[in-house]
Amino acid sequence: MFLEPDDLLLLSKGQTPQSDDLLQAMTLGRSTWLDYMDDRYLKNHIAQGGSKVKLLVGSPGTGKTHLLRVLLGDGEKLGYQTVYLSARQCPLNNLIGLYQEIAKQVVNEDLVRGLCYRIAKTISASTDYDGSGVFAPKIYDQYPGAALANEQIRKTAGEIIKNTDLSSSFKAFAYQVIQNRMINHSPANIEVVCRWLMGQPLDRQEREAFSLFEKLNKTNARDWLNSLIVLCKLAGRKGLIIAIDDLEVITEKSQGNRYNFTKRQVDDICELVRQLIDDTEVLSGCLFLLSGRRHIIEDHSRSFRSYDALWIRLQTGLTDYKRFNPFADLVDVDKHLDSQDKKFFSNIFAKIQNLIRDAELGEIQPPEDYRSLTSELQQMVIDAVCIQGAKR
Repeated sequence: MFLEPDDLLLLSKGQTPQSDDLLQAMTLGRSTWLDYMDDRYLKNHIAQGGSKVKLLVGSPGTGKTHLLRVLLGDGEKLGYQTVYLSARQCPLNNLIGLYQEIAKQVVNEDLVRGLCYRIAKTISASTDYDGSGVFAPKIYDQYPGAALANEQIRKTAGEIIKNTDLSSSFKAFAYQVIQNRMINHSPANIEVVCRWLMGQPLDRQEREAFSLFEKLNKTNARDWLNSLIVLCKLAGRKGLIIAIDDLEVITEKSQGNRYNFTKRQVDDICELVRQLIDDTEVLSGCLFLLSGRRHIIEDHSRSFRSYDALWIRLQTGLTDYKRFNPFADLVDVDKHLDSQDKKFFSNIFAKIQNLIRDAELGEIQPPEDYRSLTSELQQMVIDAVCIQGAKR
């Protein structure tokens, strides 16, 4: 396996590497929780149109981000659209802003190509068209001439889009993408309608030209999220997995000794999470993975515990079991780590050393005082990388 220098640098600091292949290769103990999530949710509940919110909490360096990223990688292999966000960079107290951050990672060429590919396969299962460029000439043998071919594309698109649970504006988006890719091949027009889907404002002339009259606002933001999931599924995805990491930021202070969020903003974030939990009955094919340090449930004045309407909904995830409970919606990552095999840490050490053995490493210096600043798991990762580097 080829290892990027940036990934080695991250590992030498005890941090999660960016490479999905490396993440998967160095992951041990999947049977404790990851396999359960794959089997119960990714392959069944979410794939069948259900939705779920899972909250991961744990001490620093216990593998929260690693678990999130591995699940996202599993989801991608199974055909899901995935999104990874850090609470330090996205506006969690604002559903409009959160939707826009999600849409930035969803609304892309893959979505456009997937929508067009769906129409092409419905018209002709034998076509080699992958959604990139004009489609009409590929079916001239079935529908001689541009007029007949274009009419068939419009007719098929209309029939498929009409049967979806989308508002008129979202149906117009899908239709405009298909027409401006498969018939007209107008990248400029596709760029405009994609800006609309990402929640960016269009001028009046653009809205009228493409029939995109609906505007993103506080009232319809959740409906837009559901419609975005429907579009992903229409484009061939099984659903949408959204991971939001670093939620402990809501309990932290900035350098000026002031909290990053006001109490009102913390309440707004808690209300948003409550709405996501309640909306799992409405959303179709969406898994939310929320993650943060234990402060987000242990701080009585500025955390999820301080918001009764949310805390009540999280009670089903709280247990007094000494052992890790894989069925809980509130996932205790400390217990997840404690429940691993006794040889887990030594196996991690050996696994990482084996993975980087052939990498061209210079001598890598560990962070200063890392044994007093990092968890046992992080120390094992740092030791594996730095000792291997010192052998060179």
